[in-house]
Amino acid sequence: MEYKQLNLSVPENFYREIKRWIPRGKITDFMLESARVSLQQLRFKKASEDAFGSWAKHRHDELAAGTADYIRKLRRGRKY
Repeated sequence: MEYKQLNLSVPENFYREIKRWIPRGKITDFMLESARVSLQQLRFKKASEDAFGSWAKHRHDELAAGTADYIRKLRRGRKY
């Protein structure tokens, strides 16, 4: 994997806190993992917002009797 350098400025109290909890030589790994988690949360939030209303009643007649009935019918059709 190719890497690009990123220079990051943070408040001094934040820097001291990181140095207190993260071992020397592991700060980059910590920041990278934190950024990955944050990006995953942002992507999930965007997907949730984009999908809002996609299961509206007017689009899915099969849910007219309610979600529980629909799920029950699906499960009845399975062979275990």
